[in-house]
Amino acid sequence: MLVVAVIQFEIIGVVLLTTWFISRRARGALGGGGAMALVAAMCLLPIWYLWDTGIAHIAGFHWILLALIVVVPSGLLLFLALHLVRSEAILRAVRITRSGQSVLGLSQVADSEALEEDLRQAMQETGQLYVHYQPIYSAGTRTLVGFEALLRWNHPHRGLVAPMQFIPLAEQTELIVPLGAWVLETACAEAATWPEPWYLSVNLSPVQLEKIQLVRDVRAVLDRTGLKAERLELEITEGVLVAAEGGEISRLAELRRAGVRIAIDDFGTGYSSLGYLRQLPFDTIKIDRSFVRNLESDSSAQAIVGTIVELSRRLNREIVAEGVETEGQYAILNALQCHRVQGWLLGKPMPPEEIALHYFPSAAQDGEVREVPWVDQAADPT
Repeated sequence: MLVVAVIQFEIIGVVLLTTWFISRRARGALGGGGAMALVAAMCLLPIWYLWDTGIAHIAGFHWILLALIVVVPSGLLLFLALHLVRSEAILRAVRITRSGQSVLGLSQVADSEALEEDLRQAMQETGQLYVHYQPIYSAGTRTLVGFEALLRWNHPHRGLVAPMQFIPLAEQTELIVPLGAWVLETACAEAATWPEPWYLSVNLSPVQLEKIQLVRDVRAVLDRTGLKAERLELEITEGVLVAAEGGEISRLAELRRAGVRIAIDDFGTGYSSLGYLRQLPFDTIKIDRSFVRNLESDSSAQAIVGTIVELSRRLNREIVAEGVETEGQYAILNALQCHRVQGWLLGKPMPPEEIALHYFPSAAQDGEVREVPWVDQAADPT
């Protein structure tokens, strides 16, 4: 009996030390919660005093104590481990953004969990999530040619939540699949009411690109909304496109064959080789705003943008510059023969009713803007 007690005491010692180690590692992610596991485990020490003094041997009481010794520490460790795994997963998700920059730190992981739950709730309600549209202009004639659809979230308590906060969370949890499908359906329904020459550009998540039913779903949206495939452009970031596998590339190629245009977004940040770029199925290059921002003050930025424009010309692809905010930037891009431009200089993202009011007032008399419900088939994340 003494040998058994010693062995069990050694086991609980290992458990305590392990709990202490994990609590130290978890303190950054869980605050004081990690230390609580150690405190709870240490509370088991008085049990050993009862066991050693013989009180524990009363009518099977030792079996109860043994169960507590084994189950309680194990349960605490399991709970803490699961919590740590979840925290680490969320942390990785919010650090991997479209631009590859870190957004949140360890101290904000708990808030990220709450934000995820709020996003799930917002997807079940009406009014929190909506789509704005930023105009895209021809650089040479300065005429409107289309709009980019941008998802917005107006939280009832937080106010406007930045896309760089909730989009990575949606991608990590695959909420981006139904969310992206709703954005596509909403935007295509709106674009179908625009004059024929205007096109619609919609961002496509890497998680959506992985789904084998992507082409089928896009075709279904176009059929339901009546928008011609030639008027839809799907944007994929350069980094995602470079890392895309055979199945994903073939899906993009199939979309192109159906008439949908493919754009490489944030070009210049994904380290794609020219040889590989030549093989990718795409129609448009969108120059990252980081290059446009310094056009007026940095000659190297001008050289890079000029090279990208020349590259697109030789590849027979369209070129769009994002983030145009000054007349000086616009003039340089026009001189470099950039095809299209987009940015606050030419127009901020706006709701559908403002598009109708500013760009074709007669359509504003037709009635209220339609609201598109969530589509059932998009809820399947497989």
